[in-house]
Amino acid sequence: MTVPDPANELDDVLGAPVWVHAGGERVAVRGVWMCELPDFLRLHATQPDEALLARAVFDADAARALDGHAMQMLALLAGLCDRTPEWLAALDDADLENVFAAMKQANRVLFEGAAAPSHVGRDREVAASWARAVALLVECGHALDAVRCYTVGQVERLLAAHAALAADRRLDELCLARAAQADAEGFRRAVAEIKKSRGALNAGAARD
Repeated sequence: MTVPDPANELDDVLGAPVWVHAGGERVAVRGVWMCELPDFLRLHATQPDEALLARAVFDADAARALDGHAMQMLALLAGLCDRTPEWLAALDDADLENVFAAMKQANRVLFEGAAAPSHVGRDREVAASWARAVALLVECGHALDAVRCYTVGQVERLLAAHAALAADRRLDELCLARAAQADAEGFRRAVAEIKKSRGALNAGAARD
């Protein structure tokens, strides 16, 4: 069983950036905000495939398409570390790789399974799942304007926390309902069952 690191959990919930040294500076790389996610998903959906990379060697149009995608990615990354695309472009390969690694760490939920082929149906499913996540947070009382600037990591953690709290409330309601109808022995059995269920939920959260 993996024991969650409380500091990492707080970093995720608070949207803390990942710090990295690049270009002689200590740079904070943040997670993608929800209002930026549509552009990120579009960029991911159009990422160059091996065929385009091969054609770019001798095909000027393919080379321009590849350069255009690289510039869009550079602009996105520049926004996440509060630097200009020119500053990023001037970094040496090692520093640029470190910044990209920090970006992936800050947005690890977006890169899980990223090696899988992208297609229209899957992209629509991913976009719909994030739309449902926003709707659930609003239903839980979060202001839409606030959710726009939540990082994707925050959204994931907050949804998990809301689900755990809802499960606890359901267990408490079940405890009260069973207690109202049970005799002393039945009440003790109901409490034992609820404690067992609560322990299973906690164990599941620890594995996650």
